[in-house]
Amino acid sequence: KGLEAGLAEGKAKGLAEGKAEGEKKANLKIAQKMLEKKMDIKAEEIAEKFPGIENVCENLRKYEYSDHTFQIVAPRKIKDILEEGEELQHCIIGKDTYFARMVKQESYLLFLRKKNAPQKPYYTLEVEPDGTVRQKRTYFNRQNPDIKQAEKFLLRWQKQLSRKLNKEDKMLSIKS
Repeated sequence: KGLEAGLAEGKAKGLAEGKAEGEKKANLKIAQKMLEKKMDIKAEEIAEKFPGIENVCENLRKYEYSDHTFQIVAPRKIKDILEEGEELQHCIIGKDTYFARMVKQESYLLFLRKKNAPQKPYYTLEVEPDGTVRQKRTYFNRQNPDIKQAEKFLLRWQKQLSRKLNKEDKMLSIKS
């Protein structure tokens, strides 16, 4: 009888733990959906407040570049920027300043990624139209010593970018 009771108790405990794990997963899924909806609403608000911002994002592909270690990724839409800020928990969350600068083409937000993890945020860059880097920020608005590893990459990126820029880009750089 003791063995049967122990087995039954273990089975009940296992079922309870499985149920708790299932509830955690369900709650996580709900939280992810809520965050997704929040991002959609915020992106719509930004698009209304800064007409033309989506076009600016779509035209940033010329800034993309990669080597064997790092890559620069341009956001395709406002939501990409919001997701980056949410993941890194830095200053682009809750501030319209960067979107205002982008729509005026004073500066752009780009993403520095490790080549082996292109979907994982690493650093967000604020750059002028000529590729001058104003800011490099990672988690919690920090710039960690690991950015030193990317500095040579960023210099190579700027050099190749200068060959791609047209007259309009160069004029925007002078104004910024």
